[in-house]
Amino acid sequence: MGRRPNPTPKRYVAKDGTVSYVVRYRNGKVQSTETFHVKRAADDFCADIRDFGVPEALVRLEARLSAVGARGVEPTLREVFEAFIDWKRPRVRSSRTIEGYETIWELAIEPTLGDRPVSSITDADVQEWVDEQVAGRLAVRVVHGEGRAASAKTIANRHGLLHSVFDYASHPARRLVPTNPCSRTDLPKVRKGAPKGLRPGEWAALHAALSQLDPDAADLALALYATGARFGEVTALTTWDVEDDGDLVVVTIGSVLRREAGGIFVRVDDTKSEAGFRAVALDVDASDVVRRRVAAASPGGYVFLNRHGRTWRPATFRVVWVKACEVANLSRRPTPHWLRHTHVADLLREGASLPEVQARVGHEHIETTVGTYARTIDGVNRDILRRLPARRRAGAVGAGLVRPEPLEAGDVVPGEVV
Repeated sequence: MGRRPNPTPKRYVAKDGTVSYVVRYRNGKVQSTETFHVKRAADDFCADIRDFGVPEALVRLEARLSAVGARGVEPTLREVFEAFIDWKRPRVRSSRTIEGYETIWELAIEPTLGDRPVSSITDADVQEWVDEQVAGRLAVRVVHGEGRAASAKTIANRHGLLHSVFDYASHPARRLVPTNPCSRTDLPKVRKGAPKGLRPGEWAALHAALSQLDPDAADLALALYATGARFGEVTALTTWDVEDDGDLVVVTIGSVLRREAGGIFVRVDDTKSEAGFRAVALDVDASDVVRRRVAAASPGGYVFLNRHGRTWRPATFRVVWVKACEVANLSRRPTPHWLRHTHVADLLREGASLPEVQARVGHEHIETTVGTYARTIDGVNRDILRRLPARRRAGAVGAGLVRPEPLEAGDVVPGEVV
């Protein structure tokens, strides 16, 4: 009796990113192949060939096909998610994005829906999954999350990932589900609060504390405040990004220190959007700081380094920041990102237009600028308010109206019943 064949699935990735598994086998004298979209189905077919031979394996395969209507077995949502990650991995800017997807999956989706056959998940199932999060009853794999309702933003992020997985599954190239069951979910409203910024007194106390604790951190904080740029954009600046005409300094923002999976930081020539590549002129104080740091840096070196001569990381800066907030005795607990909001609020109060702000902070769409910062405008320009009474009076004179004399005691107003 001859030895049974021992085929193994071979993984293929199509141009559109679709992953498939091909099993090559010999049926008599004929070389044949079977293609599967789920690796478990391919493995089961290979196991049947090894255990029962090709003819019986084909019979078993056809039986499964008639039972589930797909090549092999019905994939679970977990298997579809794994295929989605394989497809998505080369399409994201940072490996940290994939790491974030996997964290959301493991914590909030897999415990409830992971083992379910993908086509069995309905609109009602997704809605129930969302409602359980709103009520704080979702089985989440975190110690501190049980019994606590998730925020609307957290639920939206989780639902967005699930929606993307089902978009992948329902694509015509795969047809693992007929429609996306996430398309009609009633999600809790995400209410975005007004951006928080520092008051002048808070900034003065905080910067003084930073200067006392760590002058390098104080320089970085001033640069964040004076540019309105993001932390990764400012810490990525090198001496080649600085232009000095003797009056003010202009920095070119076109790179970012990006955190990849595993906590590794790399400098990449990239910004959050096309509008993120921009030139930002600095005020006098910030210009002096940058000049001093450029003079001390090596050609092409980073402008802002910590006291150990290394590039700043958000976590290490936050340690100094929190300590400075305590030293400054602030009643609120600001984050470094408040400096971006503070910069924009200052610009708007000094009369900068929203399109000017949009260009300076690198928003791709003016709607983002309006939606984020319009509420920080504390009324119209005070010069306009000062001119309004004169305009009203000029209109009255132009219409030939005469200002009435004040009423004396006992006078009767026309039309008044006495």
